[in-house]
Amino acid sequence: MPDASATDIAATLASALGDDPFYWSITEGFGDDEAARTDCLDRYFRLSLAEGHEVGRVVIAGDDGAAIWVPPGDEAVLAAARARKHAAFADLLGAQGFSNYRRIIDFMDANLVAGIAESAWYLSILGVATSARGRGLGGRLLAPTLAEADTQGAACYLETFNPLSLPFYGRHGFRPSEPIVEPVTGAPYWAMVRAEKSS
Repeated sequence: MPDASATDIAATLASALGDDPFYWSITEGFGDDEAARTDCLDRYFRLSLAEGHEVGRVVIAGDDGAAIWVPPGDEAVLAAARARKHAAFADLLGAQGFSNYRRIIDFMDANLVAGIAESAWYLSILGVATSARGRGLGGRLLAPTLAEADTQGAACYLETFNPLSLPFYGRHGFRPSEPIVEPVTGAPYWAMVRAEKSS
């Protein structure tokens, strides 16, 4: 499958994930201006794709979907990339949206399984176009990085606000926490961990 452009795949992610409580909260400042909100999400996902290419892994299936992973690694390198992304997000999201973003991220970081973030692969974003769902594409987007993590003996983790995604991730070895209510969105989410494979 040929790679899509960053613009095409960002638009797919914006469409696939736009109803998620996290993305609603970070674009809250746009109110009812759906065109401005969509443009903001397109640019948000382009920045996220760029970070993934810089310090992580991006798995793309044409313009039908993508997975963006951040691996364990040199904390100084990861922190510098994160700082650049956050500076861009501050400009993009505006004061209200960026405040919501930071509060949600800080809350989720504080509620991770102890020690998991330093040693595990993090699935930052996974999105599949509505028209491409039900064909196993999500599993194919996960497979290469899960295999790499297994080779390294590394765990993987993610967070999701979508209860319908729990069985999907469960089929790929992720086990959910009890639901955690995130205070900015007021919505429950689940931290999911896939344990490292023993050799």
